[in-house]
Amino acid sequence: MTETDTVLRPGAAAGGAKGRHPALWLVLVLLLLLFAPTLWWLWERWTLSVWNNGHGILIAGLVAWLVWGELKKCRELPTDSSALGFLILIPALAAHMLDTGIDTKLLSAAAMFAALPGLSLLFLGVERTKRILFPLLLLFLTLPIPLVFTEKLHLVLRQITTEGVSFLLPLLGVPVFASGTLLETPNGLLEVADSCSGFSTLYAAITVSLLVAYTTPDPRRKILVLLV
Repeated sequence: MTETDTVLRPGAAAGGAKGRHPALWLVLVLLLLLFAPTLWWLWERWTLSVWNNGHGILIAGLVAWLVWGELKKCRELPTDSSALGFLILIPALAAHMLDTGIDTKLLSAAAMFAALPGLSLLFLGVERTKRILFPLLLLFLTLPIPLVFTEKLHLVLRQITTEGVSFLLPLLGVPVFASGTLLETPNGLLEVADSCSGFSTLYAAITVSLLVAYTTPDPRRKILVLLV
């Protein structure tokens, strides 16, 4: 009896794994259809300009590659599933439904990324989800940040840029007068706009540094990357 149980259990586990794959693909297809307008909105934001979330496409591609690599390493782990995924998936879908009424698209995009760990818990289990959780969370750093949350930071960065340019131009023989975020030169008046503040570069740099730190095995190098 014991030997029979030993033989049947691996088969049963394999059957469960195979049974879940079609369901997983079906759910993914349905979610792609559900979030299709949101994905298109994200694509438009990511490709709008290099000054506006241009790093989004790169990070999304790298996250997909990292998740695939981690899952390949987990092939020997037993098949698992956790109902805890519903605690994440249901609120995420509720947030998406809410956004269909207020139509911000940003809330829907955040809900889409939040749903991914929930799906992972349901179809891949706790251990696999732990392996891919950090890359999935990095997707939130590809979302456009509303100006209302960054307006003050934009202004500070614009002022720093203005001061820096007004210091450098005289060294190059170009007279300049700075007032606020305006630069007055003999050839005309220039304004340091939000796109010139460096915020997008800072946002992308923080995201990339977290990604590099994650892929660095040495803890000391992780700290060094984050500090730099």
